[in-house]
Amino acid sequence: MPIDKTMQKSLIKALKSGSSNQLNFAFEKIFQEYSGLIYHIVLTIIQNKDTAEDIVMDTFTKFFENIPNLDPTRNFKYWLTTTAKHLAIDSYNKKNVRTVSMDEDTVISELITDQSSPWKELLNELSSVLSENEIDVLSLHLIYRMSFREISEYKGVTIHSISSLYRRSLMKLKNYYKDGNLE
Repeated sequence: MPIDKTMQKSLIKALKSGSSNQLNFAFEKIFQEYSGLIYHIVLTIIQNKDTAEDIVMDTFTKFFENIPNLDPTRNFKYWLTTTAKHLAIDSYNKKNVRTVSMDEDTVISELITDQSSPWKELLNELSSVLSENEIDVLSLHLIYRMSFREISEYKGVTIHSISSLYRRSLMKLKNYYKDGNLE
C-alpha cells in the first residue's frame, strides 16, 4: 500500500516517538516503499550498481539522522529523492574530476604542451589576444571547473581580483570576435 499523506504523518510520529519498535517499523516501511525508487534515480546518474547501492544506504542514513527535523506537513519522498540525487551527482563529479598539478608555472602551458588536449588549438589562438594570466584564469574556471575562490587561493590574490580579471578577459574575447576575427 503506497504511503499517502495520512500515513506519512503517522510514520513521522512513529519515527519521533522514541519507541524502538515504532521507529523500526516506520523506518522499515519507508525503506521498503522508497528504496527501489531511490536506487533507480541514483543508478540513472551513476551507472554503477555497487555505488548506487552505497548511495541508497547513505540517503537513508541521512534520513535517519534527520528524523528529529522531519516536518509532518512536508513530503519526505521529495526529501529522499532530492538527497539521493545530490549524493549521486556529488559522487559522479568526484569520480570524473581531472586532477591538475598546481606545481606547474601555469596551467595554460600544461594544456598547450599536452598534445592530446582538445583545447590546444583554441588556447594557442587565445594567446594572441589574452595574457598568460588571463588564459590561466579562464582555463581554471571553464576547463577545470574551479570556483573563483579556489582560483584566488591558488593564485594568492583576492576573489575580487580573479572575478575582475575573468570579466575583463571575456570582454577582450567578445571584442576580438566582434571585430571579425572568426575563423
